[in-house]
Amino acid sequence: MRKGKKTTGFPVHQVFQTVRDFGYVRQREGMYNQFSRRLVSISYEESGMQLRSPNRGRSCLQKGTHFLPILLLFLLFLLSGCASLDSLLYLPVQTPQQWLERQPYVTAGFGGRKWLLMQPSSTLFVYLLGVVAIVFGIRILRMVSGKKSAAWWSASLILWGAGALLAGTSYELFSYEIKCAAQNLCLWTSWWEIGYLLLSLSSVNAMAAAQAARLEKPAGNRLRMYAAVNNGLYIALVAIGTALPVRFLISFEMLILFSAPTILIFILLNWKGKSGFDRSLMQLWIALIGIIAAYFAYYLSGLTGVLWNQGVWFSENDILHIGLILWMVFISRTIIHNSPSFGSNRVSGKQT
Repeated sequence: MRKGKKTTGFPVHQVFQTVRDFGYVRQREGMYNQFSRRLVSISYEESGMQLRSPNRGRSCLQKGTHFLPILLLFLLFLLSGCASLDSLLYLPVQTPQQWLERQPYVTAGFGGRKWLLMQPSSTLFVYLLGVVAIVFGIRILRMVSGKKSAAWWSASLILWGAGALLAGTSYELFSYEIKCAAQNLCLWTSWWEIGYLLLSLSSVNAMAAAQAARLEKPAGNRLRMYAAVNNGLYIALVAIGTALPVRFLISFEMLILFSAPTILIFILLNWKGKSGFDRSLMQLWIALIGIIAAYFAYYLSGLTGVLWNQGVWFSENDILHIGLILWMVFISRTIIHNSPSFGSNRVSGKQT
């Protein structure tokens, strides 16, 4: 280490060295244990007795100890990103005072301190979206039990709702407290937003699993595999993005890049489908595209700034979240109404 140079972040190179040494020790122990078991096996064969399998009686934790170095490395890799996120500043650079000047906020006192709550009306809409999605997800699970497809739709809505609550906390209501308070310059992101990204993509891939449960076995397996790979690859890239850090890997644009192809697959699947449920799902995807189009149209119009200057707190995010609340009502009614068709496949009649 160069003298006088200040180091920051997590000592990742020490982690790699520790894991490598641990793996070497485990390898030597494994060779010794394999040799010992071979000697015992020979002695038992000579005596005519049976030797129990060395894996019998071992707990799942014991059987999976060879995964511990990988798990340790992954967890420490994520922890190394805790300080790294603080190095990503909001662009264009803003001071805490500038953050307050450009957004509506109210002051509230509770817990023995004063809190600056940003965009309160917008927060109401996004929190309402989160609650509605979770409630409808639980409602689907209770009303349509025993169906794989319905269970995955339920999981999708619950994940979506949880992500919306995290997004409303960091992007809006507590954005100043999380990103600007006690900072000279406001930060770009937070762990709340990382959680939102992961939950959002997991929600889309849960929808893919719900669609796969209605397909014939080869096609259904391929779609499930795609969803698993899509989700695993995204989690790995987000882990890298938080640890290094890489702004694009933990951006909303990256989330769209991973979720858009899945939505396109849904459109193609339900376009080809001939059931009433497929037609209803096509209406869902068309409605979702319409909501996103309305969001961008409002954003490009510049009305948010005009209304904020006149004291009207209504933004393009409100357009998006109100539309998605209605979309959640639509998707819940669609799933529950078509639940009898979940018991049979569109083509083969195989039970799912």
